[in-house]
Amino acid sequence: MSFFHASTFAIITSAHLLILINSFSGPIVGGFLGETRGWRWILGLIATLGGAIWIATTLVTRETYAPFIIRRRAKALSQMTGSVYVSRLDAGQPPKTLSQELLVSFTRPWILLFREPIVLLTSLYMSIVYGTLYMFFAGFPIVFQVTRGWSQGTAGLPFVGIAIGVCLATLAAGVDNKRYVRLCAAAEADGCVVEPEVRLSTAMVGSIVLPIGLFLFAWTTYPSVHWIVPIIGAMFFSCGLVMVFISLMSYLVDSCTF
Repeated sequence: MSFFHASTFAIITSAHLLILINSFSGPIVGGFLGETRGWRWILGLIATLGGAIWIATTLVTRETYAPFIIRRRAKALSQMTGSVYVSRLDAGQPPKTLSQELLVSFTRPWILLFREPIVLLTSLYMSIVYGTLYMFFAGFPIVFQVTRGWSQGTAGLPFVGIAIGVCLATLAAGVDNKRYVRLCAAAEADGCVVEPEVRLSTAMVGSIVLPIGLFLFAWTTYPSVHWIVPIIGAMFFSCGLVMVFISLMSYLVDSCTF
């Protein structure tokens, strides 16, 4: 169970981190590349990096879906021993067709969204926060390029503040996940179960850091204020965003196990 919690956290964290790295590195690289080489080079760079990452991910990513791993293990044992091994998940169950699997995959997210209030409210909150992040991407050129008169390439450099915030939040989430794994190990030894709400400690901290960063950025965008201050506000915002997102996603995964 501890391995499951650790792997789930690793998948959520790495996927979210890759998305955000692409989000804040794009304006930095694209600003200088578009300024010197033109917009066609930006599209070429995206295609090259996307293809390289896709090939590398396909080659090195291991299977993490537990039912598939158990079924594959049962099949291997059947071939090795000559006996018939069946996954506990499939025991006594008729085989599902592709249409049945697709029906479950397409309908279950909507069922959870509209029939589980915690899923609906959590998704709404995360969508607002994530939408605010992308409004930052639209606001940065206005604040630094239009208002302060920076060049296109230089105006992309403030996104480094967002990158620093993401890295800090990822470190904090990793430390919190180690605490969670220790709690799971202790609970298993005692025959108890750790409640999914234990995951929310990082989100509670992030929900405070996030609006602090928003207010700091909004009140310091004037040219009379030093440029580092709004960047610090953006750093706090991105740090709080990642802490909230990783914590709430882990909580939903642990809560909705059916």
